[in-house]
Amino acid sequence: MEEPDGDNFLTLNKSWSRYLADGWRSDMKIICDGVLHNVHSTIVCAQSTFFTNALKKEHNFTEAQTNTVTLEDEDPATVAAVIKFMYLQAYSNSDHGKEAEQRVTFEISIYAFADKYGVGNLREYSTNRIKELLDVEKFSPQLFLRTASAVDDNILENDNVIRPALASIASKNIHALVGEPQFWDIAKAAGGLGGAVLENLATSGQLSKTYTGVKQFTCPDCNRDVTMALCSKAPSRPVYCPNCGSHSTKKQWESSRKKDVQAEGTRGASSG
Repeated sequence: MEEPDGDNFLTLNKSWSRYLADGWRSDMKIICDGVLHNVHSTIVCAQSTFFTNALKKEHNFTEAQTNTVTLEDEDPATVAAVIKFMYLQAYSNSDHGKEAEQRVTFEISIYAFADKYGVGNLREYSTNRIKELLDVEKFSPQLFLRTASAVDDNILENDNVIRPALASIASKNIHALVGEPQFWDIAKAAGGLGGAVLENLATSGQLSKTYTGVKQFTCPDCNRDVTMALCSKAPSRPVYCPNCGSHSTKKQWESSRKKDVQAEGTRGASSG
């Protein structure tokens, strides 16, 4: 079978646009906040595990009987953008604000939706859009940190797409971030963005200095010295070693505490 040429792809793309615009031959409805989208189950269900399961006849869901899915608590603009992505593999965020922060906020809502409803490739697409807004020549620590906080609030800790991307950006711009108190608040939450950032920095050797008065410990597993600040919040949360990646309880770390660092010259880190 021959590969379609560019002209054929454009023709197909226009066809999908038509199907999306007027719902021609649609066989499924998605309703969000009173907004009705006439869609095609072949397109939607092929890209979402949630919609696939909702419309399976053997599950005997109401949605399968009516071919209608109502999304009660979702943002209508987010739903519209996701549906557009399913048809065209793209959507615009320019309608959601001129400022980078407004667009990032919208992209995070897209990402959270894709994660919740199992929309294939959309998490990666949204992450790339976020990277384009954050990883720029005039890096904004404040925008990055607000984005990281939003991700921590809305995305699961075991996420393997956007969190590594943010960790990479933070690693590249660490010198602009270390002076921001909020960075250390985030970094102390080990297991989330902080753990990934510190692992990147430790691996690349970028953390070659410490800060006066920061506590120093010996890792219970790898027996290497680690300089970091233990967070007093969430005492049951495990604390990760930036050297070997193993985790121990805060009590275990405290039992291995050494003298506080008073001068630069050893590896520094922060963890939760």
